[in-house]
Amino acid sequence: MNGETTLGFDKKRFIKENGSFLYGKLEAFLAYEVKEYTREDLINYLSGESINGEPYEGNMFLVYRDEDGERALIVDEVSEEWGVAHYQTRFYISIEDLIELIEDKDCT
Repeated sequence: MNGETTLGFDKKRFIKENGSFLYGKLEAFLAYEVKEYTREDLINYLSGESINGEPYEGNMFLVYRDEDGERALIVDEVSEEWGVAHYQTRFYISIEDLIELIEDKDCT
């Protein structure tokens, strides 16, 4: 994710919409939650195989699909437990972009 654009993901647009701090949260999400053994579950969840609107629960982050299936809300649950404000712990990203970033991540 060092380049300006990875696949369909536009880093500049994401930072413009969310700020560089939350871009760091996106990088942390990918680093901590996307592993070889979680990749398929995450993609299945984002693709619509959720149960009763429940979030995907990772080790540090929660992921919610919005009702129309276009965007995902990523929440740094650990930071929120320590009282960090929501504007520093939550961001939206298109499901299409998120799936591409997950599929592109090297999990070796």
